[in-house]
Amino acid sequence: ELKADLLINQTKNTHNQIEAMKKYSEDVEKLNEAASQRPYSVLVAGLQRESQHLRELQAENCELRNALADHQNAIELIMSKYRQQISQLLPKEKTNFYTIPNLWQSAKVDEENSVKDQELISRLMTENKGLRDLLYIHRTYGPFIEMMENDGKNNDKNDESKS
Repeated sequence: ELKADLLINQTKNTHNQIEAMKKYSEDVEKLNEAASQRPYSVLVAGLQRESQHLRELQAENCELRNALADHQNAIELIMSKYRQQISQLLPKEKTNFYTIPNLWQSAKVDEENSVKDQELISRLMTENKGLRDLLYIHRTYGPFIEMMENDGKNNDKNDESKS
């Protein structure tokens, strides 16, 4: 029985090989029919041209990959410089948005204090002008007023002495 199974397996293998050979023959026959339309030397020349074209495409592909790698390296360098510049600028330009209301409030208080100071300065300047005017009047008419006061006292004394 073992020998029979072995023979059956060998027969199947042989049958598969025969089928593969038939298929191969058919494929070769189809190729020969296609090739019979053109001479063999033309086919060889066409294959050589295609082969050369494939080599050129492979070389161009290699060049393009190298160029792409160079461009990627350049972009990485540019981006690293850009990130470095941005990281240096951000701390300088960083605004703490929580302090903005406090800054507005302090600016408002400063403005109010400035207005009060201006009002005080204006009042003091008016008072100063009034005092200067009084001083001028006193210096100008002071002796005359004293003289009149003295005359008035003398007249009062005279009136008292007459009585």
